[in-house]
Amino acid sequence: MCWPASPIAIPRHELPAPGLSRALADAIVEALRPSPFAVWVGWGARRHGAAVRRLLDLTGAPVMSSPRGLGIVDRHPQFIGVTGNGGHDTVVEGLRRWRPQHVLVLGSGLGEATSGWRRELAPPGGFVHVDLDARVFGRSYPHVPTLGVQADIGDVLAVLLPRAGELGRRTFG
Repeated sequence: MCWPASPIAIPRHELPAPGLSRALADAIVEALRPSPFAVWVGWGARRHGAAVRRLLDLTGAPVMSSPRGLGIVDRHPQFIGVTGNGGHDTVVEGLRRWRPQHVLVLGSGLGEATSGWRRELAPPGGFVHVDLDARVFGRSYPHVPTLGVQADIGDVLAVLLPRAGELGRRTFG
């Protein structure tokens, strides 16, 4: 058996305390601001569809959905498809076209049924992953830097929407 000469590099995973502090809100905006981002919605975002769609309208971000997240954003003009089981090839094509550096994950654990653990779905800059269950952060994509936000999606969107201008605006289409 051959062991690597140097230790394996593990990307940085930030796991702030539960809840949404001002500093964490600033960190989310700072992570998404410098470069294009996409949004990935799951079942956990189902009660926040209007706010998610408003964020998409304000930022022009492309959006994809888990199979269980269907019905939240799939009629939005920036929708690039469903990931995972029964997913669409349009997702990978859309990500190649729009080249998001970060992905804002709202309410999905990104498990096998959602992601198929496809490397093409992992953004080069990392995930900003919002979920009430902190166990999901970095679990499916441990090689990708992740800012884990253990907070209610509605609270996060309530902070992001007034600051959407700081996130930039892309023209989709």
